[in-house]
Amino acid sequence: MPKILLAEDDPTQRMILRECIVDASFEVVVASDGAGALAKASATGPDLILLDVVMPKMTGFAVCETLRRNDRFSGTPILLMTSFDDEASIDRAFAAGATEFLTKPIN
Repeated sequence: MPKILLAEDDPTQRMILRECIVDASFEVVVASDGAGALAKASATGPDLILLDVVMPKMTGFAVCETLRRNDRFSGTPILLMTSFDDEASIDRAFAAGATEFLTKPIN
């Protein structure tokens, strides 16, 4: 079963996204902050990573940049999620190594 790492600090958003992912027949690994996302990515080797941009301890941008410096995650799709939809945020996401940028709320 494919594994998705979901890093989201908002408990409600995390619960909703987790349920959607599980319903789509994926295994879900959850982190509530950036540092936890890095640790869980290293421990589990997910097939896809969903990162909230604004999180405690480390932003999604920083997590993405850190993961991209590790050859293990060079081919792993990383999707950054945020309510920011300005051009600077989108450019920053792709500069950090994001595969895609999603605006919240995610339906």
